[in-house]
Amino acid sequence: MSLRPASSAIAQEVSSFIEVCVHTLLSTRSVYPAGLFESRRAFGLPSVASRHPSLNAYVHALAESVQTWLVQGEMQRIVIVLLDPPRSETNPTAVARLLERFVFEVSGGKGADSGG
Repeated sequence: MSLRPASSAIAQEVSSFIEVCVHTLLSTRSVYPAGLFESRRAFGLPSVASRHPSLNAYVHALAESVQTWLVQGEMQRIVIVLLDPPRSETNPTAVARLLERFVFEVSGGKGADSGG
């Protein structure tokens, strides 16, 4: 499927939204300790963000990649998967268990058909 590129303004908003979503998922699903997050506002709503510089840099880099892919028309979806890591130190073939999967579908973009 060929996607049309998104305008840079739309791509910026979507990438900001994804960045907020990732921080929110990491916090609400207790991927990291609650004390690592602080309250913020995003899009006029209460939100959370990490206080850890390395985690923030990683999440921001993801958001920047999303923005680039949207502008280039190369992104159809982003999938965020939360895994429960294997607990067995003695079993190197232990497999992580899927906890949750979040899929953000992208459609449209600059000049996209309205479906009619």
